[in-house]
Amino acid sequence: MKIKICGIKTLAEAKAVCECEFRGKRVDFIGLIFAPSKRQVSTKTAEQIAALAKSYGIKAVGVFKDLAQAKSVAKMGFLDAVQVYEKVENKAEFSPCEVWQVFSVNDALPELEGDFDLALFDYKGKELGGNGLSFEWGILDPLRNSRIPYAIAGGLSEKNAKKASELGCALLDFNSKLENEQGFKESEKIIKVLEQIYS
Repeated sequence: MKIKICGIKTLAEAKAVCECEFRGKRVDFIGLIFAPSKRQVSTKTAEQIAALAKSYGIKAVGVFKDLAQAKSVAKMGFLDAVQVYEKVENKAEFSPCEVWQVFSVNDALPELEGDFDLALFDYKGKELGGNGLSFEWGILDPLRNSRIPYAIAGGLSEKNAKKASELGCALLDFNSKLENEQGFKESEKIIKVLEQIYS
């Protein structure tokens, strides 16, 4: 199982996240938000953060509302995956990136239509992401024996990471619950997440 820390805004924040470690384990992905958000970054900043992350062996994921923008940035080559909120008809158009298609849910599993590498389930709230709330995880039970790789986002923290890691998902996506009052990720909380999952 992989770990993604989303909503990284600055090089300093990225460095702090990349340096978090427990028993030789670090996070696997950092998320860079291009969609309208208080965590939105410019393409230039995203490229700099992605380069820093790769120096630690950590991959970068771009989060997009607009598919055209996702295709354009994907072709620039500094991202490893694009996370999108619309149905993708042909994931090859986002090459060389993987496509992570978001499904916003509460208490029912939708039809998983689209051409994607990973289905990412997030709480359906006011914002596209970063709502800080969890959906009903029980809706994922039918996927446990499927061949569909899936991820969980929404309300994940160091307090429920262990339980979430037992749901059969390929990835856990953390964001707002790991932030301090200034809106930056707390290293202590990230290390606790790693400890919960890798102990």
